[in-house]
Amino acid sequence: MRLVMIVVQGVIQMTIDLLSTLPFYALLLRLCRSYRLAAGVKFQMLEQKSGKPLRLLMQINPLPYGQVLQTYRLTSRRCYPKDSWGSLCKKLFIGEVIYPWKQKKDKQQ
Repeated sequence: MRLVMIVVQGVIQMTIDLLSTLPFYALLLRLCRSYRLAAGVKFQMLEQKSGKPLRLLMQINPLPYGQVLQTYRLTSRRCYPKDSWGSLCKKLFIGEVIYPWKQKKDKQQ
């Protein structure tokens, strides 16, 4: 039962870490108003008449979703566990995972 709880806790921590690093605002901005996150701008000359101002057509190239994730993704502050699955199973069979205070008392004596 303790091993199941450790797995559930690990999945919850990984989910929290993923949600903390995703740039939700940038993704929503790209979805709703793609012109706000531009990858580039192209200008095309419409007409040029003497004595009149130059008329240009501006075309905004939106930033692709992959580029949004790569550019605006936050760094992870996750503390990776020191124990592997093998060492966790070993600690489970020894009883250190179930009774962690037992190991601490033995070291103090």
